[in-house]
Amino acid sequence: MSVRDAAIQILREAGGPLHAREIAKGILDKRLWQTTGKTPAATVSARLYADIKQNGDKSPFVLSGPQTFGLRELGAKPAPSKRGRTAKTPGKLTAAEPATCHRELSMITTTNEIYEFTELAVKKCREHGYDSVAQELDDAMHLGSSGLEILGAIRATLVSQGTTLEKVVDKAKMQEIVSYVNRAFGTE
Repeated sequence: MSVRDAAIQILREAGGPLHAREIAKGILDKRLWQTTGKTPAATVSARLYADIKQNGDKSPFVLSGPQTFGLRELGAKPAPSKRGRTAKTPGKLTAAEPATCHRELSMITTTNEIYEFTELAVKKCREHGYDSVAQELDDAMHLGSSGLEILGAIRATLVSQGTTLEKVVDKAKMQEIVSYVNRAFGTE
């Protein structure tokens, strides 16, 4: 069974929204899906988030809060963000992508540069056959409902997959991103 179908079953049984950790636990406890990954909740969250992003209002899922998902059929509503808008992921790079995706970043100073670097890393990983690392980075880009959650997921992937990523992207840029995110979290 797919993560999507398993999540639908768990959410129907719950009758309301659940955090990705609770959905993942239910899926694994009922043996609806198996994984060897170390962070099944992150995988579930990323897949449901991607479903919402790809399918919009046609997705059965609704993001009800940070990493909290409900079913549209059960009346779940998107949670408003602090500014009154619904939570969303950062958009894909658009018109500037061809020119900027391939340039070297001299210094990471904005969150958009981190997203840009991550898109470049995904592309280079795929070009070099590191598809699982590319997928992990792509999932990280869609992992949370806030910028800090997404930055944290990107940082965690850079740290855990650093040896592989160093083969295809600039190690100094990765270290700049980790440092930038640490500052954002107040840990540096």
